[in-house]
Amino acid sequence: MKKSICIYAIFLISFNLVVSSTFSQDIVKTDSLIKLLSKALDDSAKIHILQNLFWEYRRSNPEKALEFANQALEISQSISYPKGIAHSLHNIGIIRKIQGNYEMASNLLQDAKSYYNIISDTVGIVSCLTDIGDIFNKQNNYQVALEYLDKARKLIIKTDNKEKLSRIYNKLGGIYYVQKQFEKALEYYQKSLEINKEMDFKLGMSVNYNNIGNVYLDLKQYTNATENYLKSLEIKKEINDGFGIASTLNNLGLIFSDLKKFQKALEYHYQALTKFKELGDKPGIAICQANIANDYLEAGNYLRAIEFAEIGLKHSQEINLRRTQTEVYRILSEAFAALNQFEKAHRYQKLYKIYHDSTVNVEVVRQITEMESKFEVEKKEKEIALLNSEKEMQELKMQKQRSQRNLMIGLTVLVLVVLIFLFWGYRNKKKLNTRLKELNLTKSRFFANISHEFRTPLTLLLGPLEKLMSNAKQENKEMIGMMHRNATRLLFLDNQLLDLSKLEAGKLKLKVSGSEITQALKGMVMSFQSLAEKKKIDFKYLFPDQKIQAFFDQDKLEKIVYNLLSNALKFTPENGQVIFELSLFSNKKKRELPPKFRKIAGQIVCIAVSDTGPGIAKEHLSHIFDRFYQVDSRQNRNFEGTGLGLSLTKELVELHHGKISVESALQKGSTFKVYLPIDKKAFGANEIVPDKEGSVDTSIYTNNLQPDSKFKRHDLYEGTIAELSDEDVFQILIVEDNPDMRTYIHDCFERNYNILEAPDGKSGFETATSEIPDIIISDLMMPKMDGIELCQKLKTDDRTSHIPVILLTALSSVEDRIRGLETGADDYIAKPFNRGELVTRVKNLTDQRKLLRERFSKEVKIQPKDITVTSADERFLNKLISFIEKNIADPDLNVDSMTEQINLSRSQLHRKLKGLTGLSSTEFTRTIRLKRAAQLLEQHHGTVAETVYAVGFNSLSYFSKCFQKQFNITPKEYIEQSTIATDKD
Repeated sequence: MKKSICIYAIFLISFNLVVSSTFSQDIVKTDSLIKLLSKALDDSAKIHILQNLFWEYRRSNPEKALEFANQALEISQSISYPKGIAHSLHNIGIIRKIQGNYEMASNLLQDAKSYYNIISDTVGIVSCLTDIGDIFNKQNNYQVALEYLDKARKLIIKTDNKEKLSRIYNKLGGIYYVQKQFEKALEYYQKSLEINKEMDFKLGMSVNYNNIGNVYLDLKQYTNATENYLKSLEIKKEINDGFGIASTLNNLGLIFSDLKKFQKALEYHYQALTKFKELGDKPGIAICQANIANDYLEAGNYLRAIEFAEIGLKHSQEINLRRTQTEVYRILSEAFAALNQFEKAHRYQKLYKIYHDSTVNVEVVRQITEMESKFEVEKKEKEIALLNSEKEMQELKMQKQRSQRNLMIGLTVLVLVVLIFLFWGYRNKKKLNTRLKELNLTKSRFFANISHEFRTPLTLLLGPLEKLMSNAKQENKEMIGMMHRNATRLLFLDNQLLDLSKLEAGKLKLKVSGSEITQALKGMVMSFQSLAEKKKIDFKYLFPDQKIQAFFDQDKLEKIVYNLLSNALKFTPENGQVIFELSLFSNKKKRELPPKFRKIAGQIVCIAVSDTGPGIAKEHLSHIFDRFYQVDSRQNRNFEGTGLGLSLTKELVELHHGKISVESALQKGSTFKVYLPIDKKAFGANEIVPDKEGSVDTSIYTNNLQPDSKFKRHDLYEGTIAELSDEDVFQILIVEDNPDMRTYIHDCFERNYNILEAPDGKSGFETATSEIPDIIISDLMMPKMDGIELCQKLKTDDRTSHIPVILLTALSSVEDRIRGLETGADDYIAKPFNRGELVTRVKNLTDQRKLLRERFSKEVKIQPKDITVTSADERFLNKLISFIEKNIADPDLNVDSMTEQINLSRSQLHRKLKGLTGLSSTEFTRTIRLKRAAQLLEQHHGTVAETVYAVGFNSLSYFSKCFQKQFNITPKEYIEQSTIATDKD
């Protein structure tokens, strides 16, 4: 038993002789290293410090050391640093070996050895081989352990690294010691000791003295053993080697156990156990517990022997210490036998014999392993001879393979060159396409922006011209009409540019709805009748007798028809003919169509426009739908346009999932045919709307075509300005960044309104909150704050929430209008707008405001929600009326207390109440008092005098005067009428 336990101590001490790696040369104090780590910026510096921290903690706190090693490994892997990875894996393997996890430790050390091979670090390779040999030694696989250590010895001799060589000699001595070859064990221990003395390596010397003491202990030379142990212990205490101190204390206990001085033996063994527990060393704890159990057994304390033996057995089983298990089984067998518990004693005796026999057979296993190794060597020699005989044939095969390889390399290079060339061409083509797309997008954005910019000047042209036209003399009307036609023509072209830019940007969406298409087209076509008559053209239109229910986009269809008819009328000379024909093709009748048109889904309508104009030459037909394309011929110079109309028409037709074709002959004329699907299934769900959203006012097209329209579309606005007379003059705030546009709008209203102006949204909001106008007219696109943001702020501010807002913008699509109205705007007018239309819309809003005022002043049982327009106004009036009713009996209730409650100034409260009710603050308060008095009188709540004081009047005569003015009847008469009405009910 004693020898077995002593043998285990050798393994423990041998482990503690860990040779420093390249990172452990100049190890500094722990606290300094941690400070350096916190300040380190470079990853390699962090790795170096973490490695030093590992060596500082490896004995005193293995878990902490493992943490530092893992951190070093993580950083090394992140920066692909092989040297750092090798050292980190090696260090983690050392800790796993300490913890008894030999399989994991072996794998980690093999990985570390692979990285050391990559960086050609011989010292690192030797360290790994030594540690792997130590693991096999601990597992009683001595032959494999000797092989690893011998490889390490041969490598390290070449490097002149004495420290590593000393460690290997110490390990070799340990293996020979386990195999009872004491002379050889002492030889290697002495070699290791001489090297360590030469280097003055105290840790190595302490280990050597300890191991030599173990040999003398086994030889029963207790004096020599004690002398060497004490030398070892003295050095270990000097260098503060916790593991070494524990091991030496354990071995000193074994000496006193052999000398039958069990109390002294227990004293040393308990000290060793305490130390091992502090260090967390499982093998040391297990061996000390077994030694203590043996001491108690020899001393005759069988129960304590069993207690420590069972604990030692559990720990040795956890880490697979077979020798310790063997001796623990012997102790348990003898202890239970001494206690007459023979059944348990017999069971543990059998286990002891099994484990003891397997330990004794180690030498047999070693001899078998050597024989197998020799057999493997002979087998390899035969294989080498066989390989030599096949060498010539292999060389011939290799020559052939080399030729094939060269051919394959040539073909591969050729294929790669072709692929690179194709890839280069593809990449250049892709870059070119990207640049072309960017160019098209820039061009579309330019057209969209410039089209929007045209709308403000066009408003400033068309508005004054319409005003001049209404007051012009007869001799000037023709010239003004010409100016108006050309300005309208500009607007027409501007709309076409906008549509094209939207098409290119993918923002022009199809919006179809179900409707009767024949009547819709008749309205469009007949508007051209007057133009045809003026030009003396025979204009015919042919429609089917039956009604055709169809799905189509009103806006897109109008533009298609107007473009085709305007072209036909423009190019047809006097006494010529233009024919518009609508026909229906059912699914059966579609067979009559050319093949390319049969693919259109469902029923089809065909719109054909024919003329007897000059015609188009055959070479120009393929380009007639190209954007900006114009036929360059003298006979067409008189009809030259922009080249946009037909291009836009074609794109609108294709957007509608249709097709367009043209047939033409010189001096005979042209025929354009548009084929459009009309079934619901031909369109996507996102293209169908419940009503005719997106239909636009087509007057801009008809005005462009009818030179003598005399502006009839504006007649309904004539005289609206003169009608804006009222005893209360309304105040308008104009918010517009364009000075000319501000002046123009100012001119529209200056005779009938008080005008305020602001050059941007920010100053407009400030003016609105300070002046509280009756109506605000604002542009949409402005600096500092746009019209949308301005409208949102106005409608959410209690001071201005009641003010109607009209937005003016060049963005005229349905989506833009909806966006504007969603902000709370009361109206939305697209530029260029008609002067009369703007004036009328303003008048309508002021009229609505007047009606609200009248309702408040006349109705007795009025509620705030019946008066207001917005929820903000409702909250405002609710709050104000609640405050007045709460203090209605207080005769001192005045404007100051109201402003304090509402958080508005006197002027702001006055303007807001004027805007909502037409009453000043004082009038509003008095009206509420009078209406409450009327309710009380009607319900017979006391006498007139009591009612007067209940609603805050001090004077009965003044109350009667105010009541009669409000209701055109005295309080007494009011009570009588209420009584009569009640009796009738």
